[in-house]
Amino acid sequence: MITLGRLHQIPRQIHFFCLSHLVFSVGLSMASLQAEVILGKYPAPPTAEKLQQLRAESERPSVRSVTRGFVVDTSNREEVRNFYNAVYSASENAELAWTGHYDLCLAGSTAASYRDLVATRINFFRAMAGVPAIITLNDIWHTKSQDAALMMSANNALSHTPPPDWNCYSVAGAEAAGNSNIAIGNAGPEAITAYIRDSGNNNAAVGHRRWLFYPQTQTMGTGDVPASESQRSANATWILDANYGTPRPATRHEFVAWPPVGYTPYHIVYPRWSFSHPKASFTSQTTVTVSQQGKVVPVSLEPVEPGAGENTLVWYPSSLDPATNDPWPRPAQDTPYTVTLNNVLISGKPQSFTYDVIVFDPAVSSPGSIETTLTGSPTPFVKFPNPYQVTTTTGATGAQVRVSRRAPLTLTEGAESASNSMQAVVSDYPVRSSTVKASGSFSFHLAHPEPPVNQSLTVTHPVLPGSSARLTFKSRLGWATPDQSALVQLSLDEGATWKNIYAQPGSNGRGETTFSPKSVDLSSAAGRSVTVRFLYQFAESGQYYPQTTDGVGWYIDDIAFTQTESLTNPSLTTIPASTPYSFTPNQLENYALEARSQIYDQFFLAWGPSLLVTAIPGAPDPIPVITLDTPPALTDTQFECEFAVEHYRPNMVLELLKSPSLEAEWSVDPEARFQPITPATRFRATTPLHGNPHMFYRIQLR
Repeated sequence: MITLGRLHQIPRQIHFFCLSHLVFSVGLSMASLQAEVILGKYPAPPTAEKLQQLRAESERPSVRSVTRGFVVDTSNREEVRNFYNAVYSASENAELAWTGHYDLCLAGSTAASYRDLVATRINFFRAMAGVPAIITLNDIWHTKSQDAALMMSANNALSHTPPPDWNCYSVAGAEAAGNSNIAIGNAGPEAITAYIRDSGNNNAAVGHRRWLFYPQTQTMGTGDVPASESQRSANATWILDANYGTPRPATRHEFVAWPPVGYTPYHIVYPRWSFSHPKASFTSQTTVTVSQQGKVVPVSLEPVEPGAGENTLVWYPSSLDPATNDPWPRPAQDTPYTVTLNNVLISGKPQSFTYDVIVFDPAVSSPGSIETTLTGSPTPFVKFPNPYQVTTTTGATGAQVRVSRRAPLTLTEGAESASNSMQAVVSDYPVRSSTVKASGSFSFHLAHPEPPVNQSLTVTHPVLPGSSARLTFKSRLGWATPDQSALVQLSLDEGATWKNIYAQPGSNGRGETTFSPKSVDLSSAAGRSVTVRFLYQFAESGQYYPQTTDGVGWYIDDIAFTQTESLTNPSLTTIPASTPYSFTPNQLENYALEARSQIYDQFFLAWGPSLLVTAIPGAPDPIPVITLDTPPALTDTQFECEFAVEHYRPNMVLELLKSPSLEAEWSVDPEARFQPITPATRFRATTPLHGNPHMFYRIQLR
């Protein structure tokens, strides 16, 4: 449930007639949760007096150093795809670690790592928009923003000028409210995404987005509080700094558009599109045309409204409702849109702008993309270093290699006892049920007590499916609405993103009264390490049963895998790009070796396919050593040298490489000849000079 700026709820239509009889007969009640998003007015620009204070606070040594300086080429599909999959996903599922207290009106703080992820999300969006992604977070503004976020949550309302009689009112919090984008029902990185979306009837001007994209801004602050049983989560993002009104830095284009020019993942394309320009004026003569493959897409213009960031024109496809949080539909293929703006007054002179936006699915690889792979011997020698080669994706700054022991997965989990094989993330109720079960004495139970948040059971270590792998379990989905769903999901990136492989929505009534066996195909992930979880999902709005009593929610029992291996005892090694990896197995065991590419020096893409190896006894062949024990001989026409080779093998090939300088590239000399002097021990290399005054030579074995 997300509300930004001001709360406004629109009741969702529900058919109560048939359901009311069932609810009455068993004494259950159904709760309703609305997720209608209304964003309030954006903060006004700073006054001259305010700018003085901002400058003073900006100069204090309290700015945190966070991830910044992203640059992405939005004309390159694979670069955008990797940027989204690694950097945007890195700020998902962040741990807030709040130290405050509602009853004591204690704003507290959040984990430094959490605040860094907020800055990461801000800089991600700024880089995509083509403005300097150099935002750092000011600790002074963090403290004040915490006060503001606590006030918004404590009063279940939003205001940039909160009155002194508000619960948990503070002068510092009121100051932050006037300098911040503010939200309730959301916090942290997700609040940043909500500001960029800028949905709601009160946000036709996309002022929150415009402030986040203001090119001159360099410093921000964030305050966040979590939800409780009686309060909703809240965020205050301090967006005004001392650089307001200073010279505009270089941007990718002279304008700032959202979605940006080039490729954009469909997840971050929203109904409201915008075009900002610092010198633009938009009049009744300004027009916007959007076409898709030559067909005009009808659009509606929003009223022009100054006062936030740069001058901006906003429009949306007439078929969509910009007041909602409805996502952009997933495209079946890359979908280009051509945007043309006519009669935009730039410094009083009419100009036209045309650009293309290509909406795409970042889960689909780009043509010619390079998957991260690891190659080498399937039978490495135990206790010896064994060389492996890592191929990284284009633009990678490094790679990470994970080595795990593998063994047949014999898990049969029925919740019979506290187990290390499953990790439960549930609200305050028993995850093991002794009254509803398929076999034995217990089953797992997932429900949605108030407030309804997703509940999950996750297999605690990665698994490696085979070509015929399956997951089997017994399932009973009892009282549940269609807004509550039983899902089984796989993740290739340790939980950053998930894919549904089984889904069952509620029946809007009593549901199942007995268990039924389920069998889910895992072969689509064959040869890759995956994380598996059972998720009882609430759709974020609509109706749900909040009870945790018998028969309500999802029961799971007798979980088992076939043709699947478990991966345990993982070890990680990070190496620079284009660097060989050396694996030294300690025991005679089966191992899985995987690699993933690193971008921007700290963010990782998904793991590539597993290389399955079995450590064996013995020792690798000795490494050959070339020794040049006599000086080379030169004549007017020929270069000649003698050399010795230790540990020479008959299948080896000798090559003479040459280069005009040590800094230039080396090439194989096709005229070189090798003559054995002592078989397999000593050789002579000769090649004609052809009058070259300078040349460097190198001997290599392969």
